[in-house]
Amino acid sequence: MKQDSEEWRQKRNQLLQEWICDAAAIRFVLDVFEVCEVWDDLVDKDKPICNERINRAFATALIEINANPFYQRFYANISPVLLIGLNQWLDANKLDKGSKSDRALAYVLRGWYCELVSEAIYLLHGWDRLRDVSMEIKRLFFLYEDLEDFMAEVDKLEEGQ
Repeated sequence: MKQDSEEWRQKRNQLLQEWICDAAAIRFVLDVFEVCEVWDDLVDKDKPICNERINRAFATALIEINANPFYQRFYANISPVLLIGLNQWLDANKLDKGSKSDRALAYVLRGWYCELVSEAIYLLHGWDRLRDVSMEIKRLFFLYEDLEDFMAEVDKLEEGQ
């Protein structure tokens, strides 16, 4: 099952329901994922993205995320995770043009969104629940795009630019 296939997204959403158990928190996580995916596509220029999706992502970033009750309730906890995630993604974009070791580090840094899911689970259900599902979270997001696939994709993007 390829990451970001419809089948994978359904599995992801089902697991988020099981892990997070809070509609507003799940909506927040999915909204952040969508904004980040659009942003990444715009920066990488690796796939076409329609204006409607761009406009929707910006509206989500500027309005819907800020209005989300989970985000409002836990802003002080979530905001640093978003800051660090953004910083890691920017670093990964530079590292994925470097050596094999740099690209391996970029692969790991791009997985920051696992920490967003982890933080939501921790905030709503505590440490024990987070520890119960922590490895499942990593496996969901990392096993469907392994390191070799990531390296090949980065190489392909470099050749096209």
